[in-house]
Amino acid sequence: MYLMNRLIYRLSQKMRLVRKMAIILVAISTLSGFAIHAAAGKAQGLISTGLTPLNDMSAADDYMGEVGGLYGNGVNSLPVSDPHWIMAEQAALQVQPRDSMGEVDDFSGKIGFISVGMSNTRSEFGTFMSSAQAVKSNAVVFANGAQPGMTASRWADADLNDDPWASLSEAIGDAGLTAEQVQVVWLKQANAAPQPGEDDFPVYAEELRDDLAAISKKIKEQYPRVQFIYLSSRIYAGYGTGPLNPEPFAYESAFSVRWLIEDQRIGGGVTGVNYQNAPVLLWGPHLWADGTSLRSDGLVWMRDDLSGDGVHPSSSGNQKVADLLIEFFTTDQLTGKWFLPDDGHIPGKDCSITSVGLTPLSDMTASDEYFGEDGGLYGSGMNSLPTTHPHWEKAYQATLQIRPRNASGNIDAINGKIGLISIGMSNARSEFGTFTDIADGEKSDDVVLVNGAQPGMVASEWADPDPNNNPWDTLSDAVGNAGLEAEQVQVLWLKQTNAGPQVGEDDFPVYAQELRDDTSVIVKRVKELYPNVQLVYLSSRIYAGYSLGPLSPEPFAYEGAFSARWLIQDQINGGGATGTTYQNSPVLMWGPYLWADGTTPRNDGLVWNCEDLTDDGVHPADSGRLKVAEMLLDFFSQDPLANIWFLPRFYQYLPGIQN
Repeated sequence: MYLMNRLIYRLSQKMRLVRKMAIILVAISTLSGFAIHAAAGKAQGLISTGLTPLNDMSAADDYMGEVGGLYGNGVNSLPVSDPHWIMAEQAALQVQPRDSMGEVDDFSGKIGFISVGMSNTRSEFGTFMSSAQAVKSNAVVFANGAQPGMTASRWADADLNDDPWASLSEAIGDAGLTAEQVQVVWLKQANAAPQPGEDDFPVYAEELRDDLAAISKKIKEQYPRVQFIYLSSRIYAGYGTGPLNPEPFAYESAFSVRWLIEDQRIGGGVTGVNYQNAPVLLWGPHLWADGTSLRSDGLVWMRDDLSGDGVHPSSSGNQKVADLLIEFFTTDQLTGKWFLPDDGHIPGKDCSITSVGLTPLSDMTASDEYFGEDGGLYGSGMNSLPTTHPHWEKAYQATLQIRPRNASGNIDAINGKIGLISIGMSNARSEFGTFTDIADGEKSDDVVLVNGAQPGMVASEWADPDPNNNPWDTLSDAVGNAGLEAEQVQVLWLKQTNAGPQVGEDDFPVYAQELRDDTSVIVKRVKELYPNVQLVYLSSRIYAGYSLGPLSPEPFAYEGAFSARWLIQDQINGGGATGTTYQNSPVLMWGPYLWADGTTPRNDGLVWNCEDLTDDGVHPADSGRLKVAEMLLDFFSQDPLANIWFLPRFYQYLPGIQN
């Protein structure tokens, strides 16, 4: 009967979704120009400015006397016969792996690829760095030189006491590069607080162009082997209501880039930028679209793509820019010569690797063994704990504390909320997102789902966060945007990994132990920031055997289950190797176990087919995301502890529980 009700519900949900989409499309079609958009917990702003993206403008279109096209005259890419393209083609031949002295070294040389910019650039390039590991050449080494608050004018006229160029040099050194190995730059800039009237077009755009010219020349001086600077202008800023970088100035920065490139093409122009005093200047991906209005290639900027101030990108906005960067550098005719692996192809997946010959931890018995470790999620062949186990009793007592709470954390059976959040990386984000979609209607209305998982934010990034790209800050924003206070967050689903483990160096148990240790830091931090979190449900990775890339291959994906088990055992044993206890962490339990050996059916029938994974063999496709989402929904609906608070008002019928 349960399965039949689920089937009926899902059919009704699909019909409801169709109706919702129809309503949304009608609503969007009636909105135009400077329509006002309000998002819960975020500043209001404009969903559209009525401006046309520069790359959608033709030679006949006009903005304040300026025609369309990234390169002018309606042109978004240069023909191979253009002199500027010929200069770029020659420069591309010089981008080669180089040793610390700058000499070509095809065996161990590096191609330094750096960013220069402000806070947006830093977070976007940071996400790109994480996302691009599986698609780039091993010779390409990233250094994120963009810095919060360091707008174009501060790079062009650097303060000796707060010099962004000095910080850039440190970032390059920290990445294991020398100045002689830096060969490519992504430059995205803006200037702060332009004034309407005083800085109206073309004033602000010209000043930004001049600052970009000074930066480009300085790059040539400091890093003489840089062959290219790829420029991008701002993302949509219409949602911002403050003075930091509003529209139409964000839009107009595209003309700053175009004018600078035009100066180089004509031998100097207003800025004096030429091929002798600057690297070759080219457009990178153009990032601006008019809010929710579809660009010709489908790009839009939704309110949730921006953080609370409407100016800085949220995790989804960072990923959007990262995806545009990856698409550009993997498909551009010139960048592919150095960015892609030696064979010129992105490491993808091999659908013939349908098994790696390993037994799922949940199918192993107490007598089975993997490098000395027996089977069962909790060890000794056990996949669930008996109700007499002290850890189960701890979990039960914690469950009884999961109640609808108000903003102060006090129980409020009428208006209170139970915050269920996710923490993890890109896979966890997409899977929890699909879970959020299908859980509506089956969960209690008291339960508020918050997707705090973030692309590129693997376990080590949460355990030791970059203060300039801190996943905990983004999580806090997500909690607030869902209408919750920290005191209302009470349950966590945690699924993590670490990127790029090395065969040999990180073989079992090294990688698994490091992941366990990072996860321990995360759950302790959760206890500090969200003191009412009672339970953390852990899941390990899905099957990664189809993947040919280095991002998260087998057997490391499989071995992540031992990381979760060891951490739970540490808590059961009073601390163990990680010092994780009931005092410094919420109670740790297994959530759904997701790994199966490819197409070999697990005892419960779970398989992972090649089409369940995207082209990289690591990230779940739509069917893979739905598979995990349904396992989450089944778990929270059927687990004897989780369903106490997850299902509609189930907890009120428990003996001794009062509303």
